[in-house]
Amino acid sequence: MNVWFGVSASSIERPNHSWWCVSKTAAINDLLLIYAKGQGIVRVELIKSAPEIHERRCAETRLLTVNTALIKKLKTPISARQLRTDAVLHRLPAVRRNFQRTCFRVPPELWPTLKLLIGL
Repeated sequence: MNVWFGVSASSIERPNHSWWCVSKTAAINDLLLIYAKGQGIVRVELIKSAPEIHERRCAETRLLTVNTALIKKLKTPISARQLRTDAVLHRLPAVRRNFQRTCFRVPPELWPTLKLLIGL
């Protein structure tokens, strides 16, 4: 199982079942952390379908589309500041690239720290 870090340029209010843009290497049952600009990590979703060419917005950024299902909505988002100042999580690719609008794979060695912070 891989974990992905999806970055949105706007706040997120999504239904319990939705879609997201991911790398072609994403797979069914991977996790997707949803980061909303100005808020932080706000949701954890499960990838429910194989990546495919579907949404034009994904294809324009060389990503594919997957269907997702809500696992957890965070009551208190995990902010960019928290991620940047954490001794381990400051190494996340999304943090290092200043949360540019895309989808990043979370390195396996960073997932245990992030998982604990999220409360999974």
